[in-house]
Amino acid sequence: MTTWEGEAPAEPTHVRPRTPTTREGRLSKPEIAYPCRWGYRVIGTSAEAIRAAIDEVVGDSEHHVELARSSARGRFVSFHLEVLVRDEAHRVGIYQALSGFACVRVVL
Repeated sequence: MTTWEGEAPAEPTHVRPRTPTTREGRLSKPEIAYPCRWGYRVIGTSAEAIRAAIDEVVGDSEHHVELARSSARGRFVSFHLEVLVRDEAHRVGIYQALSGFACVRVVL
C-alpha cells in the first residue's frame, strides 16, 4: 500500500485471526465435529486417471468432484473433491490413499 507524505496509513480491512496455540507455543489441534464435509484439492497429470483414483478411494461415500483447472500447457489438472467423512481416520485415510497414486502429484 502506498501512503503519501503527511498521510496516515489506512487501517487494515482484514486482520488474520490468531492461530490457537498451547501454553508451550505449539499449534493446537482444531476441533472438528464429525461427520462433516471435507474438501481436498487433487492435482495431477491425467484427468481420467485422477477421476479413477478418486472413485476407487471414496467408493460409496457421499462425495462431489469437479474439474477445477488445467495448466496452460495442459500438463497438470486439478480437481476439487468434497467428501462426507465419518471421523479423523477416514479423513486422513482418503488423503493418504490419494497421495499414493502415481498420477497424483499433490493433495491439499
